[in-house]
Amino acid sequence: MSKKNKTDQPLSKAEIEAKKSNLMYSIIAIVFVLVGIAAVVWNSGIIEKNATALTINGEDYSVAEVNYYLVNSYQSFVSEYSDYIAYIGLDTSSSLRSQTNMDGTGTWYDYFLEQGIDQMTSVVAVLAEAEATGYVFDDSIATDMELYLSEISMYAYYYGYSDVDDYLVGMYGANMTLDLYTELMEQGLKATAYSYAYEDNLVYDEATLEATYAANPAAYDTIDHEYLYIYNPASSVDADGNTIEVTDEMTAAALAEAKAEADSLYEQYIAGASLSELAESSDMATYGGSYATNYSADDTVSEWLFDESRQAGDSAVLENTSYGMYYLVEFQDRYRQDYDLVNVRHILTMPATGSLTSTDEGYEEELAELNAAALEQAEFVYDEFLAGDQSEDAFATLANTYSEDTGSNTVGGLYEAVAKGEMVTAFEDWCYDESRQVGDTGIIETDYGYHVMYFCGYDLPYWQAVVSASLLEADYTAWFDALTASITVETNDFGMGFVGASI
Repeated sequence: MSKKNKTDQPLSKAEIEAKKSNLMYSIIAIVFVLVGIAAVVWNSGIIEKNATALTINGEDYSVAEVNYYLVNSYQSFVSEYSDYIAYIGLDTSSSLRSQTNMDGTGTWYDYFLEQGIDQMTSVVAVLAEAEATGYVFDDSIATDMELYLSEISMYAYYYGYSDVDDYLVGMYGANMTLDLYTELMEQGLKATAYSYAYEDNLVYDEATLEATYAANPAAYDTIDHEYLYIYNPASSVDADGNTIEVTDEMTAAALAEAKAEADSLYEQYIAGASLSELAESSDMATYGGSYATNYSADDTVSEWLFDESRQAGDSAVLENTSYGMYYLVEFQDRYRQDYDLVNVRHILTMPATGSLTSTDEGYEEELAELNAAALEQAEFVYDEFLAGDQSEDAFATLANTYSEDTGSNTVGGLYEAVAKGEMVTAFEDWCYDESRQVGDTGIIETDYGYHVMYFCGYDLPYWQAVVSASLLEADYTAWFDALTASITVETNDFGMGFVGASI
């Protein structure tokens, strides 16, 4: 029999307790190590980076991808409605999750998240269709991406970020990278390009346009009319200047007074007074003018104007219950606008901003000098055009180089299908001069500065353009709705918890 080791001997109670204590400390130490590792992993963003936030048609999308669309939705809204942000109750300095949106249906975070997800699913659906049809994208995608990426570098520098990566993180959150941003941007550009290509193929012949017009002329005709409106809101201030609650009875009484005033003015109108004269004689009436209008559904005045029985000289007092006012309206004419729209290019040179205000001495002299400099620049560009082959392509190149009109200086200064009333008077008068011929050029002055003009030619008749646009909108909407109808979207609560952390 072999000799037993000490470790083979039965342990005493004290030794057992000591081993148990050492084991417990070992377990606790391991737990702290694991917690430390978890904290490092959490703070590194690895969990967030790999978490699925959304699943579209069975394909998973990350927090960073959803965040991209959410932030773009938010930034686009703020940019478009910057002048009205305060009025609609959006505080850009506070968390969106803590603010009720303008519809009162949830938070602003909910609103922008929904918009972002809609945009995201649209891109997914359109790209899937493009792939299914074998669509080949041209080089313009790469050109646009190069332009946008250069702008991103400019923004990063302008806003004080150390580099583009830091800027993207600041905009879209910790897991946005330049590679991912580039990929998402490319997807968006491709979806847009394919959508435009689809639209471009929606072309309607004249017979289709005529048939569509004949089926519903009111939708495309124009009405000339003159009107004034009579408005008498109940006062929310009493005779002593104190704020009071406006009751239903007060509103009804004020509306009755407006009706009585409208009837009185109408009697004077029938007797020969003009609407503009009547507006000057009444504290409740405002002259709305004489102008052309198109049909607007569920509008009292529009419904009356577009009645098939309407004749030139017809007039009436009409109540608009939505706004609590009355209209005195005179019908003048109804017609289809057959004039041809125009296509034109221009190069805008704008006077520089001066250092003086209108009340400063020397303001007029400075303004004249700045205008003269702008005209000199326009003449320089025009002379350069005249010295060349004087082609439309040459003009377009000069527009992209010199024009200060940001709405057209990347497309050769081109404005297509310009209708009457869309441009400032001098610009429109030049385009619609009866003697205008394709290739005509010149310099005109408007409130914006000086325009070097190039007349490209005529487009569709106005009414055909309107009918075509309505058909295109209906057909495109039907196509798009069909693409997105079968899209399935599932959210992952864990991953979605990380979305929108930066806003």
